[in-house]
Amino acid sequence: MRQPLVAAPETRPATIPGWTVVDVRDGTAVLEGPDGIRMAARGDTIPGIGRVESIVRWGNRWVIATASGLIAAQ
Repeated sequence: MRQPLVAAPETRPATIPGWTVVDVRDGTAVLEGPDGIRMAARGDTIPGIGRVESIVRWGNRWVIATASGLIAAQ
């Protein structure tokens, strides 16, 4: 017998602590991290975080996927 489908609550993706997306301009993300502000585009490597895999708009916020996890706007 099959179980009925139940709606799951929306969850936020796990993000890398200490990092946030400030803005995205022309495919370049403005990130704030422990060492201050830095800019990164897809393919760039961020020390301690790794390569930027993608920069996408998720609903009303920006999410940056890196080799170590996600960085999101607050």
